[in-house]
Amino acid sequence: MIITTTGFGQILNLKKDQYWASASFGNFITQNTDGFTYGISANAYRDSVLYRLRMLKNEEFSIPSKSPSEDSYSFAVLVGKIANAKYAQLQFSCGLGVISGTKRGKFLYSNPGFVFGDEHYESKKYITPTIPLECEIILKPIKYFGLGLTFYGDVNFISTNYGMMLNVSLGKLR
Repeated sequence: MIITTTGFGQILNLKKDQYWASASFGNFITQNTDGFTYGISANAYRDSVLYRLRMLKNEEFSIPSKSPSEDSYSFAVLVGKIANAKYAQLQFSCGLGVISGTKRGKFLYSNPGFVFGDEHYESKKYITPTIPLECEIILKPIKYFGLGLTFYGDVNFISTNYGMMLNVSLGKLR
């Protein structure tokens, strides 16, 4: 009797493939509001395909204040292509994900304030599938560091949003 095991190679070839993590900050816009966006992502570029895991947090910014503030969390898996040069790269990706958050419902009441009042609304929680789309430009002055600009959109049934973020990337970018 012969017992054998089958092994699989590494998912990433550390010498050939590119892999990096990014942290982002920017703004977002929806039909009813806008605000700040924060994001993190893990990226791998292997065999001419970009693979990306992404998380975004959108927080409304409004004066006067409105309660509840509208916010959302988006978790997504994206696949895409990269146009690569030594000191820059252009990425296009899309995928599937889920977005959840809080939207305002019916107006309830307002409180007049000294300078600014505040408005109170019903709170409506939601969760829905989303189709994330991204275009990103990364300048990579050194092998393990990059600065970029990301344009993104999350297309969904409840609160489609889009925005722009500045990002910092660390990892094997070249």
